[in-house]
Amino acid sequence: MADDDITPAPAYEETAGDGVARGSEPSSGTPSAAPVARRQSSKAIAALVCGLASFPVGLFIGPFAVPLSIAALVLGILARKEIAADPNVDGDGVALAGLIMGIIGIALTVIVIAVIALAFSTD
Repeated sequence: MADDDITPAPAYEETAGDGVARGSEPSSGTPSAAPVARRQSSKAIAALVCGLASFPVGLFIGPFAVPLSIAALVLGILARKEIAADPNVDGDGVALAGLIMGIIGIALTVIVIAVIALAFSTD
């Protein structure tokens, strides 16, 4: 095999995960901005935890589920506002799940109170 038949290997290119090749581009002299890491909203996580905790608490210790459900509702709303305002914050689905569970917890509490009130009503 002759040396003329060997093709040179392409220049090494490194990608940053976004599909744009790095390493073979000419340097313009100005540093590029590093991507900002997205963070999870702590309010969204707290909303989810409160929403999840309200169901077993409501099952075994009825009245204590109401504050947890209200906390899940409020934290879910605040988290969604925070996520909408800051593009570097993730967790909209988590916040929505906490918000929905808070609403369900409050609705179930109202239904249980209504059923108990009807059961003990004197007619």
